[in-house]
Amino acid sequence: MKYINLQDILQPGQNYILDYAREFGKEIQAVKHDKATNTCFEKADLINFDPMQVVKSVYLWDNNGKFYGFVAPELGTRERPLKFDEPLIKRIFREDKIQAKKLMGLRNSFSPTGMEHGTFTPFVPDYYFDGDGFTGTLDRIYVYGSQELNGKKADISIGGFGEESHKISVLLNYEDIYEGLNWKFPGKIEKFNL
Repeated sequence: MKYINLQDILQPGQNYILDYAREFGKEIQAVKHDKATNTCFEKADLINFDPMQVVKSVYLWDNNGKFYGFVAPELGTRERPLKFDEPLIKRIFREDKIQAKKLMGLRNSFSPTGMEHGTFTPFVPDYYFDGDGFTGTLDRIYVYGSQELNGKKADISIGGFGEESHKISVLLNYEDIYEGLNWKFPGKIEKFNL
């Protein structure tokens, strides 16, 4: 693993990550690995992290042209990785029946502009909430909230295409995923638990 300049790997619309780190004195490091990875388990094995410290992002769309992001550590197993399917959506929103019903028609899984499977990032470019970068508009991002992960380093992808993008990661404290997104997009980021 080699440390690289965070500024050099950010896509247009992602500079708010640097602004958040400077504003609050957060340590966010960009790293390049020797090998490309596509799954949380591959990444965890490569960097010797617990799979719960490798974060996945999934984007789903509904029939009204709205998109939703879901961000969570790998809570599944190697045989059955975490999937944001209808049963999981029901579990996430069990206490919010209106939201659960609204999201039940979501289709799995959408590749946002600037990302491909294996590089999906929670740190979406800022224009996604304006309707650019999608066929519709990003409505909300849901981030898994867990006290047990707070203070622990997490690994996330940062977007991009091709083999080199699958070698790039960002390391930060887990809670800075929610905090950084909520700082940039207040009212658009929510926590969920299982």
